[in-house]
Amino acid sequence: MKYGRSVAVLAAAALLVLVPAGTAAGQEPDNPSPATPRETGTKHHLRTWLINDPELIKNQQRVLDTLRRTGSLDTLGIAPVTDMTRPKPYQQEPASYTVDSSRFPQGTKPADPYQYITEQECEQAGEKASRPQGWIKNHFSYCQRTLMVIQDVGCRFPFGGCRPTGLLVARPMIIGHGKQGGYGADDRWAHFDVRLNPSFLSGTMRRADLEVYFETDGEYENGGDWFEDPCAIGDKEGRDDSLLSWRANDGAEVELVSEADAPSAEQGQQIATCTFHPVYDFDLVGFDPGSEAHGHEGGMRFDSAWYLAPQEPGQQLGSVFDRTTPGMTYRRDDTPVAGVADHIGDARQNPSGTIPSRSDKTLEGSGPQDTLRRLAPGAGQSQQERYAANRRVVRNFCRSAAMPPKPGPGLYDCDEYAFASTYEGAARHEYEGSQHEGHYSVRWVNRSQNREAGSRLGRWYTNDRILNGDEFFVPID
Repeated sequence: MKYGRSVAVLAAAALLVLVPAGTAAGQEPDNPSPATPRETGTKHHLRTWLINDPELIKNQQRVLDTLRRTGSLDTLGIAPVTDMTRPKPYQQEPASYTVDSSRFPQGTKPADPYQYITEQECEQAGEKASRPQGWIKNHFSYCQRTLMVIQDVGCRFPFGGCRPTGLLVARPMIIGHGKQGGYGADDRWAHFDVRLNPSFLSGTMRRADLEVYFETDGEYENGGDWFEDPCAIGDKEGRDDSLLSWRANDGAEVELVSEADAPSAEQGQQIATCTFHPVYDFDLVGFDPGSEAHGHEGGMRFDSAWYLAPQEPGQQLGSVFDRTTPGMTYRRDDTPVAGVADHIGDARQNPSGTIPSRSDKTLEGSGPQDTLRRLAPGAGQSQQERYAANRRVVRNFCRSAAMPPKPGPGLYDCDEYAFASTYEGAARHEYEGSQHEGHYSVRWVNRSQNREAGSRLGRWYTNDRILNGDEFFVPID
């Protein structure tokens, strides 16, 4: 399917307070609706501020008091933006998320695979949600909060001077939803809700319209050009309406869609990456150019990784917010996986004390700066061979005289870390150099606990769309 355009319209509402000279913020002046510029010779100009300081978002009165007192927000270190101001190149602060392995008992699919952010959660996230990159709760759930202040300044010419004639104050909230399954048959998609959370509306801005739309940019992995739209706009294009209408209903929706063929090994993963950011655009007769303000940039990945769920076609394609490092936690007090949690935790605390013996051993995967890389045997022949090699190295060692005897009666597995399903597995030295030989750990672990831990890991890979080569980590609590 060919989609119409790559820029989404997300109209959003806001409220305004008129703040002419001598009028307190939030109060109505005696004459809130001055004559049009044509009648009075007044030229209007908009100044827009987008504020991400979480303390100012909570305390917008401080912003209004500063603007009324000084005529700007310079003393708060905030400069106005214009239509010439584009989002800065993306610079990610360290971001990660974790889920507990108990969410996937016996490797079962959770009733709610997404755990989307609610408006209340986004509101309470504070600094995380107000960062330029937003808050990524998990691979499917994103939110961004901003304080938006737009002031209309009217200047009478030739010698009348300038004064504020309108003011918008709102706290836009954007909540994004990654998806499993297709948009139609084969295309991938994501959905966004926008709430403007308006505070004031009065003065000249009551005659204004506000569009809040997404600008997007995308590309297919390895420069592929199999389709025209790696990141286009779907049927939900948002809304363009008057501010008065938005005061009554401040919600809007938008969809991003990425074209693809049906998931298959022949087509490959069909990965597309996408950037998006909101644009706030006002329309009122008499405005100078510069009524556009560009919000912060977010990012997504679309994929059609058939190997994630060979028996579940609905999970073979999807979208995630990829500007984060995912993790899954095993807990020592979680009895069904306690033996595996103990093995991983003990081994990483004292690598040189593990088996096989190596004094300079390193074991990755403890955190977002110390990650493992997923090895998906279903992704191709080379991945299948490397996975088999990881298992072979472990199996041979566990059958050797160097392996201690089992701790007692009962059924035990020879558990390995790093997992065979990672590029850091036991056979790494056969592919990446002899310096990696022996950099793994094995231990006898209760069979049911070992297999439960493996089932949970496999389901997490599928549910959270951990693709071949993706980095992840495994905290131990």
